[in-house]
Amino acid sequence: MTLDEWKDEVKRIERANQRARNIWARLTETDKRFQPPDDSDRKTLMNLFARTAGALSKQIGAVRQIAEQGGNAGKVFSDYQQGKDIDLPLLCACCQQPEIFLENGVLKDFMRGFPETMRRERFPLTSRFFEDFLSLTGGEKPLAAWG
Repeated sequence: MTLDEWKDEVKRIERANQRARNIWARLTETDKRFQPPDDSDRKTLMNLFARTAGALSKQIGAVRQIAEQGGNAGKVFSDYQQGKDIDLPLLCACCQQPEIFLENGVLKDFMRGFPETMRRERFPLTSRFFEDFLSLTGGEKPLAAWG
């Protein structure tokens, strides 16, 4: 390769690298509806790949069933989640049925028995994405404000 060819190749690579940086910046920019994973999500991401879709679906179903059965849902949820990483299934259930979990305050009922530090440790995704629903005094927020 001649010196001129090498200089042209360097320029081409620098342009390609800049395009890649621009694409990455667009993919990772924050948005009200999407927050890219950060370092604190490592455990969640590892657990996501460690379980099957069927197992995740069963846990989502169990969380939804607890919410729908009424009674002391907070206590039942607390008992169910013992020893399980249930953050992602809970987040999924909230997104699938926001009218039950968010508008009707079931998520807040579920989290009521956990001190804030424990809640943030065991349910980091749910705490991050639905903080507004967990801190309301009335336990309700219109769906329009969520989306």
